[in-house]
Amino acid sequence: MEIAERAPEVTDPAQWSDNEAWRYGFALYGHGFFWEAHEVWEPVWMGLRPNSAERMLVQGLIQLANCCLKLRMGRPRAAGRLANHAADCLWNARHGREKYAMGVDVAQAADDALRFAQAIEAGERVATDADVLVAQRPALVCENAL
Repeated sequence: MEIAERAPEVTDPAQWSDNEAWRYGFALYGHGFFWEAHEVWEPVWMGLRPNSAERMLVQGLIQLANCCLKLRMGRPRAAGRLANHAADCLWNARHGREKYAMGVDVAQAADDALRFAQAIEAGERVATDADVLVAQRPALVCENAL
């Protein structure tokens, strides 16, 4: 069974620490496996209540992973567009929230995504080397993710 298939059909945001797919997506993202992180997080996103803050959070993280993949592919315009979309999703997710949602510091992730988008759009050198890119991507703070 693939890790993405371990995501529950209905994602309970309160049970995020028991969600293997959710947690594993952070490990993939942290090691630069952006496409794979997206694929693992998608069923988590699909299992969340439509229009919920948690669904916006996961959508934003998926867009950040896609952004990093586009940078690696040498497509900075697409990456900038995705980073802005991610920042919008994360800003929307943080409204009415405590500091953390599903283990993520949503405000920090939103701020990081916005700065990342601005750097890309300003034409700042954003490396495409995998190790450097992982160091430069927005930080995702997940309490006890692994």
